[in-house]
Amino acid sequence: MADRIKLTVKSVSEVKTLESGKKLVNFSATSPDGKGAGYTAWDESLWAFLSKDVVLDAEVAVKETEKFDAQGGRIIQRTLKNIYIDGKPVIAQTAGAQGRGFGKTPEQLAAERASIEAQTAVKTITELEIAGKPVTPALIASRNAWLTKALAGK
Repeated sequence: MADRIKLTVKSVSEVKTLESGKKLVNFSATSPDGKGAGYTAWDESLWAFLSKDVVLDAEVAVKETEKFDAQGGRIIQRTLKNIYIDGKPVIAQTAGAQGRGFGKTPEQLAAERASIEAQTAVKTITELEIAGKPVTPALIASRNAWLTKALAGK
């Protein structure tokens, strides 16, 4: 779960590359209550906005880990998920699987793909007819059914 808060950046580390090849930037910042903490930014598109004394409208995920610090308290991971400028997110994708496009569920993506495939089939069948090539009645019926559905807005 991520929360939006105002952060004032106090320091920013250099880009760090892990053994896995993933890259990150660590930074320290204070929240409006004046408490300072360390944060991690994994997404490269956010790094350009991290500089000393900049105030960020940030979306941050906070997670308590199973590890303990030197004082015996649990280590808390704070991950910068997004930054908002004039109310708009820097990263359009704020949730969902990594690498998946923003705003579309798997069902919406499947429906969009099916629609594109149907449109391509309609075009191809029509081009075959115009060229005088033989087209089976089943293909013509499928094309006409899809066109009827598409034109009805369903």
